[in-house]
Amino acid sequence: MGLFSARLFFITLSIMIFFFLFIQIPGCTCPPSQISLTLNYSVIGGGTGYSSPIITYTSNGARHTNVLGLQRTTYDLDLNTQWSIINSLSGSTPSERWQTIQSTTGTATQNKTMTLVYYHQFMVQFSYEILRGGSGFLHPKVSYTKFGSTIENVTVVSVWVDNGSGYSYVNPLTGSTQGERWSTINPSGIVTFSTQISPNFYNQYLMVFDYSINGGGNPGAPTVNYTSYGFRQIQLTAGRNQVTWADAQSSYSYSPNPLTGSNTLERWQASSVPSGTVSYPTTIRPAYYHQRILTLSYQIIGGGSPSPPSFRAAVFGSTSTMSLTSTPIGYWCDSGASWTEDSAIGSSSTERWGTGQPISGVISSATTILFNYYHQYYMTLNYTVRGGEEHSPPSVMVVSFGTAISMNSNLNVWVDTSSSYSYQNPLPDSNTSERWSTSNPNGDVKAPGTISVSYYHQFDVIFSFTVLFGSSPTPPSVNYVYFGKSSTREATSENESTWADANATYTYPQTLPGSSGSERWLITSSTNDKITGALRISPTYLHQYFVSIVPNQLLAGSASISSDWRNSTSLILLSPRVMEGWRFDGWAGIGEGSYTGPLSNVTLSVLAPINETMIFYPGLKINVNGNGYITYSLKSSNNTMDAFNITTAYLPIDTEVVLFENPNSFLFSFINWTGEVNSTSTSISLTIDKPFVEQANFGYNYIIIGLIVGIVAAVIAIAYFVTSRRVKKGNLKPDHAGPRQNNGLVS
Repeated sequence: MGLFSARLFFITLSIMIFFFLFIQIPGCTCPPSQISLTLNYSVIGGGTGYSSPIITYTSNGARHTNVLGLQRTTYDLDLNTQWSIINSLSGSTPSERWQTIQSTTGTATQNKTMTLVYYHQFMVQFSYEILRGGSGFLHPKVSYTKFGSTIENVTVVSVWVDNGSGYSYVNPLTGSTQGERWSTINPSGIVTFSTQISPNFYNQYLMVFDYSINGGGNPGAPTVNYTSYGFRQIQLTAGRNQVTWADAQSSYSYSPNPLTGSNTLERWQASSVPSGTVSYPTTIRPAYYHQRILTLSYQIIGGGSPSPPSFRAAVFGSTSTMSLTSTPIGYWCDSGASWTEDSAIGSSSTERWGTGQPISGVISSATTILFNYYHQYYMTLNYTVRGGEEHSPPSVMVVSFGTAISMNSNLNVWVDTSSSYSYQNPLPDSNTSERWSTSNPNGDVKAPGTISVSYYHQFDVIFSFTVLFGSSPTPPSVNYVYFGKSSTREATSENESTWADANATYTYPQTLPGSSGSERWLITSSTNDKITGALRISPTYLHQYFVSIVPNQLLAGSASISSDWRNSTSLILLSPRVMEGWRFDGWAGIGEGSYTGPLSNVTLSVLAPINETMIFYPGLKINVNGNGYITYSLKSSNNTMDAFNITTAYLPIDTEVVLFENPNSFLFSFINWTGEVNSTSTSISLTIDKPFVEQANFGYNYIIIGLIVGIVAAVIAIAYFVTSRRVKKGNLKPDHAGPRQNNGLVS
């Protein structure tokens, strides 16, 4: 407003001077020879080091120089003479000056009052610099004050600017948009000295720094570090619609990560430190995930080395797979997200390592989970029933995932290795007299496959026995079928029962234990039969002794009854039967109730084993053929006996006899023995073990007879010779006819 008033004052003053000097008003007198020039000066903008302005003028025809003051001073100037005042005060330099824009020269034509206004000014170079690049902007203009007036000029120019006045750059630059601009942090200022003013215009993008929380919770908000106007460490709390301008191509980052409020069990964290480069206008909204720590591990129960199990859960919004170890390890997983775990590892159709723990869930708190993987086999649990009849199937107790469970049979199931299984035994329809039972209801799982338990239809049976004819023998052992296998049980007279397979055969021994070749207990009924129900089986055994009746020689004879087993306390009647050539001599008995003696017919009471030997003597029949006789001797007596009148001799068995031949005279001789022994020896030795017939054969002793005939012939010959000699001498003829003699040796 002051500047406008000063200009109006100068314009009005100039018009008045013009009319005064050049327009002739009728009736006016001519101007005087001098005019008055009233002057002073002022300095706007202050400063030091300058001198007051000097006026040069003509007065009374002489040139004068005076220093103007701050107070008005009147100077008389010759009319129409020139005057001048220094335009730039003394003390001004190329960079600093005190100058006025008023006219500082003129012609003295009229009185004039004037205040010269000097402006303290500095030489200022206006320029600019574009940082962070970009295109599409216009060069900036700058507004500044010179001689009290605002001037707008293009940049990159050197100008005088009033001291203490302001300047202002266009900010942001023309060409900026809602999302991109070129802006400076110092677009304006006050000029107080000579300088180069070159603000940095930064290419900037409009950024919205936001964030989101996934999974709930109330953590502290993050702060954002970014660069604006080249300055780092500018922090901005991220939040909804948090808008700011950030330098292009600069970086930004969020902190902290995890957010305030996190601890060792719970946190709010982004997948990575949220950071990036400002390259276009956008909204940055990193996702912070509410996470909880899951401490996970696994162990193998039952042996084996399968591949580790995998745990799957959302981590930073994406499903992540974690391979577990036997050492507990903490994993951060998104709160509220689902998780799954391998139900089985290292699996085949028959073998696996499985877990019975939950294999899925929702993460709602920090927790520690130890997954137990059990080595398991795929088992088929079957059963069969032998023996038929109506029955209900058994239940089976197995161990799966470390827990005993009951289930129906004839099913397939995964069972822990080395664990035990147990079938229901007996079957549900069983009672005290009838059942369906198995001998192997229990076992251990050692390999995959089929477990088939055989149930046997069985009855409750009492195996007993009775004995007739006294004595208390050892009970018999009964063979019967028990669970499909042959079994033995001692029969008893008590009501002690046992289970036996239905429709299977039981067998009692033919004789009781303790039986021998001389004493026995013999069953009277069949030794075997089938189990058809709950029974009391009690066969009868007869107490018997063996009565042995034998001849001392097999072919000698026999008894009226043969050797056989006889019931204890029974009576038997014996009598001998003699074979030809033998003679019965009596009985030789051994044992209680036996008989020894010569009687033929005897009665025995069977109280013990009896051995009766029938004593038979074999006969030795002696025959003589011819003129002779036989003598014999017994070696046992060494006696010699004649056998003149003996035709048969009966001797004990194995008696040794020596037979001798004896001719009736020397005219007879022994020929040979015929019969059991054929020999020409004069004696023979016989062992009498059976009936013998032996004959001694005699005949003439032709040697003796021949000798006698020879002697007689010799005598006759001699006699004949002698007679012949006599006849010859005496002419006698021999007499050839003589009587024939009988020697008497032929019988």
